[in-house]
Amino acid sequence: MNKNNVLNLIEGNISSNLVKLVLPMLLANFLSVVYNIVDTIWIGQIVGSDGLSVIATTFPVVLVLIAFGIGISISVNILSGQYVGANNAKFLGHLANVSYTVIFFISIILVSIIFIFSESIFGLLNTPESILKESVLYFKISIFRYPFFFYYMVIASLLRGMGDTVSPLIFLGISSIVNIILDPLLMLGLFGFPELGLNGAAVATVFSQFLSVLISIVYLKLKHNIIMEHPFRLVFDFDIIKKILRMGLPFSTSQLITSLSWMALMSLINTFGQSVSAAVGAASKIEGISYMFLASLGSAIATMSSQSIGANRMDKIKTIFKEGLKLCIIVSSIVAIVSVVFAENILLMFTKDMLVIKEGRYFIYFVMPSLIILSVAYCSNGIINSAGKTKEIMLFSFISLIVVRVPLAYILSNYFGVFGIWMSMLIATTINMILSVCYYLSKKWMNNAKIV
Repeated sequence: MNKNNVLNLIEGNISSNLVKLVLPMLLANFLSVVYNIVDTIWIGQIVGSDGLSVIATTFPVVLVLIAFGIGISISVNILSGQYVGANNAKFLGHLANVSYTVIFFISIILVSIIFIFSESIFGLLNTPESILKESVLYFKISIFRYPFFFYYMVIASLLRGMGDTVSPLIFLGISSIVNIILDPLLMLGLFGFPELGLNGAAVATVFSQFLSVLISIVYLKLKHNIIMEHPFRLVFDFDIIKKILRMGLPFSTSQLITSLSWMALMSLINTFGQSVSAAVGAASKIEGISYMFLASLGSAIATMSSQSIGANRMDKIKTIFKEGLKLCIIVSSIVAIVSVVFAENILLMFTKDMLVIKEGRYFIYFVMPSLIILSVAYCSNGIINSAGKTKEIMLFSFISLIVVRVPLAYILSNYFGVFGIWMSMLIATTINMILSVCYYLSKKWMNNAKIV
């Protein structure tokens, strides 16, 4: 790190720098998955299958909220990386304040709208009547985590663009530990805490997200980091806002497409009974481990590629893709193999209902191996995103998920039952990968790749 806390990642050995960048991100995302899994374990063991069904039902709505945060954070990561590559790190403080302003207003709008219409949303998802009230109340509490979660995501994206993935790990690590400790205290009412049952998990998550933001602000202020000189100042630079939204909104839309596709699948899955929806609620947590790992690798690849583009070193990107692809395939293969081999043991952590375990095992057998295919797309998408070509990623998502996966799931489920849904997911993943890799190989993403 130099005096501005900036690390140039394209100097030296690309493979070594990629590993150094991605390892803290992998650990950070692993911690995130761990405390989400712990939430699910406590809910499954204390509340039972009804609680797992609530988690599965709220998951698509959670994806909608996260979509917007991810879109903005990705665009901020691209901009900060290109500024660093162009040796314009001093502008990062201004970029940070504009980013905080954008995420502040987006948080208020999204949280307000979804809070007001939550009952209608869960009704559209065909949520079973037995868990409808619990789902709405749980979500209305947990929704207040997202303003803090979005703020943290922007901070982490700025730091990633500067080559710092250790600080976000520290912030997330502390909040994860607090979340894990608070879960049983608030759910069971231990040591004088109120007994809140399922809603205790939501309260614990909200508080831990708030804590991660508070710690990050204090820590970075003490370190005199340039992105935290004025953490609460609202700054309107419409040129930067336009760039953030131009890249961020298409990426958010692609994430939203994923959410809408999953909502449609969840609505279909719910028609197969509570055992199947509970199984998906538990098994999807395992699937989330791979997604988190692959997202880390994709972000690391995008960060290094962004710095390369900013520095006009396009020759570095081929090596970044090659080394990133190796890591993506290795990580996804390990997770897929472990998940399939130990599927029943893993599911037993969440529930003792053997019918739920049976359905969850089938889900893992079908879906987890496809993550190896998806890992290739994450790698090529990282390069494409770094050039600001998020509209293309949005198009790939629309084709593979809306045009292919959803209709195919409804068609195949008529012939193969719930297995038809899992088959549609595998086919859509393959198509998404083919589209992404072909676009990367075409080199069309190189046109107007430098944004700053």
